[in-house]
Amino acid sequence: MPLHPAHTMNRAAPKPRWMRRPDYRPAAALALALGLLMVGLAGMYAWARHQRVFLGEAVLLTPPGYRMDREYPLLVILPATFGTSESYLESHLLSDHNPFHSLQKRWENTLRERYPNPADLDAHGFFVLLPPGEGTTDDHSAEGFAQAIARYERRVKEGLGKALMRYPISRQRVGLAGHSLGGDLSWALSLRHPDQFNGAVISGSRTSYWEPKRLSRMRARGFRFQFFMGEFEDPIRLAGLQGSLGRLEAAGVAHRYDRVAGVGHRAPKDETLFQALEFALRTDQPIAQHKPVKPRRQAQTKGIPFPAAVIPAR
Repeated sequence: MPLHPAHTMNRAAPKPRWMRRPDYRPAAALALALGLLMVGLAGMYAWARHQRVFLGEAVLLTPPGYRMDREYPLLVILPATFGTSESYLESHLLSDHNPFHSLQKRWENTLRERYPNPADLDAHGFFVLLPPGEGTTDDHSAEGFAQAIARYERRVKEGLGKALMRYPISRQRVGLAGHSLGGDLSWALSLRHPDQFNGAVISGSRTSYWEPKRLSRMRARGFRFQFFMGEFEDPIRLAGLQGSLGRLEAAGVAHRYDRVAGVGHRAPKDETLFQALEFALRTDQPIAQHKPVKPRRQAQTKGIPFPAAVIPAR
């Protein structure tokens, strides 16, 4: 029933849209929610960093439940071009990708998934050292690669020296791993420091760096190489690796070589990579018990000589 004009005469006429007062409440609520989200994410990031062990600029990941009455292997990861040592770990080794877990927690969960039996976990677990830095195309030239070798020698020396002094790590089971540029660096550091490293897992590398006089020392120390190449890898890389394999064979240095089916310039991952690391780090052999290692307050790097001279690699 329509209202009588008398009933509507006191009602104010609606204001035009441009005269209405804007309602800021939805925008304010959204801004508050975004602010709380940013604070929460910042807190999660700070907590995740707090869970890491920093040795200088390098990050050390520890195996779950490691004991001080025995020594464990240590793996040093070197970066590929446009990648970091942490991105290699993320892409090829970690099975826990939960963003709410710290990197240390994800590494522990990965090892527990890989070795569900506690005895196997204790026998095969290992530390991981992640030196800082990102590979770039500037490292591809002969001069750039020589500088990259010197740069990562310094970073590995700092992190490795402190790790050996503070944690139960076996000096006889320190290995390197990397893909592409990281593989080139792993190969170069292996040849330059056969007394510091005992194995390496290298993929997608031409292995062009050469130190022929170091092979006898590698053989004496029982050095182990594991090489990977993709099925459709660049022929230049394949030819370079074939030459290095022949030299290792002639020198009697232990090595294995496998092709990754169906891929080009790609690194192995998961099960295949873990099996290769067991070979290179010698976790496929029993580890003897050792006296407890007493951590020191200030780590030193004495006894880890890295020559300062850098020989051009390519």
